[in-house]
Amino acid sequence: RFLSPYLYLGIGGTFSNAKVVYYGTPEDRNEFIKTPFPEVGQRQKFLIAPMGVGLRYELNEALVLGAELGWRPVFSDDIDGVRLNGNPEKNDWYYFGGATLAFIFGKTKSPR
Repeated sequence: RFLSPYLYLGIGGTFSNAKVVYYGTPEDRNEFIKTPFPEVGQRQKFLIAPMGVGLRYELNEALVLGAELGWRPVFSDDIDGVRLNGNPEKNDWYYFGGATLAFIFGKTKSPR
């Protein structure tokens, strides 16, 4: 059995089609909404820098269990559809976590 931690960093792209809805009270709307929704000039394609950490554990020659946490800084403040009504000085980020179970087809020979 073999435990393997790893780090990763890359470059990528993502798409968003944000639909923004104000759920506050009508009397507070002018306090929180600086410009009407949808905000004009919103982009839908974004450059991202995926990065994260993970663990990979070989249960046997054919089964691998994995766990991963990742961060995605977006080089824009448009991904959530709120730029001018939010903080236009800070770009958006999104995060994820996951677990995988992989099955390796065919016979394998361990390099160890």
